[in-house]
Amino acid sequence: MTPQVPRNELCPFCAEPIPPDQASKDHVFGEAFGGRVKVPCCRSCNSTIGHDIEGPLHSPNSLLALACAAAGLAGKPLRGQYRDESTPVNVHWAEGGAVPRDPKVRVQEKDGTLSVEVGGTEEQVRNVWRGLTKKYGSSIPSVDEALANATRTSDPSPWVEIALTNQLPLLHKFAAKVALSGGAAIWGKRFIATEFADALRKILRAPEDAYQPDAPKCDLKYLSTVASDARQVAPVDLPELVLPIPGPGALPTSQVVFGALPGEAEPRTGIFVTILNFPAPPYGILVPGEVPENPTLPVVLREKLGEQAVTLKLDEIYFGAIASLSDEV
Repeated sequence: MTPQVPRNELCPFCAEPIPPDQASKDHVFGEAFGGRVKVPCCRSCNSTIGHDIEGPLHSPNSLLALACAAAGLAGKPLRGQYRDESTPVNVHWAEGGAVPRDPKVRVQEKDGTLSVEVGGTEEQVRNVWRGLTKKYGSSIPSVDEALANATRTSDPSPWVEIALTNQLPLLHKFAAKVALSGGAAIWGKRFIATEFADALRKILRAPEDAYQPDAPKCDLKYLSTVASDARQVAPVDLPELVLPIPGPGALPTSQVVFGALPGEAEPRTGIFVTILNFPAPPYGILVPGEVPENPTLPVVLREKLGEQAVTLKLDEIYFGAIASLSDEV
């Protein structure tokens, strides 16, 4: 038995009914990060989130850009420099190489003699030579002739330095966004209308300067504790909730985990978001309130790159039912 996936008529980000002419779809884990499962939302919310949150997180040299590169997803190359000579380079992670970011061009005219020197990748040389040909015409050889006589060299240094940024205020908001759309995918309208979802929307709408680095957070170790406690409740083969960096052949995985904090005077839920096996942010965000059903049990929405997403609920796993989500919720 596979539970029916709930459909929602409210936008999870503003909790307002979605006008037919403003209907859109949000990728729970971000389309740029390989996400496929989508939930209905209004176009304005989707556009704002894409521009203000997901866009900057996909910028070159963000931690998630590295996650995308390591997963082989198409995107802008990472930016770095050769350690030995500080030459700016573009790092193409999937191909396992780095190339100078800008070609070297030197043109000299002396005593009626034209000297042209161009250095870079073959593509860079061809692009530069095309412009030089327009300017100097037959005074310079064709690009094919120039390349045939070119000196080819390997990388000047085996070491490339890459400075990565981990934008915690944006990742904090991104986790709230993933939780909102993930909760809508799992529970539908009854999740969107909860006070718990309201608390997530407050995080999503808060200005960046409202982020407090010393605010209470949930350590990633809590995921191991949740899994251990869950196994004591029921004898199930619950998948590991802390995802390791995938080895060769392993599929990178994105997930959001909803886990209640035990022993709290007022209910609070830890939300842990992982994108392509990278924690985003590197901790769980703490949100007052609880999920709509069985709040004491962990719930996971998990999507392996290129595979169908699944919802893992302890009670449903125990009774042999795992909800499979199609790409369209």
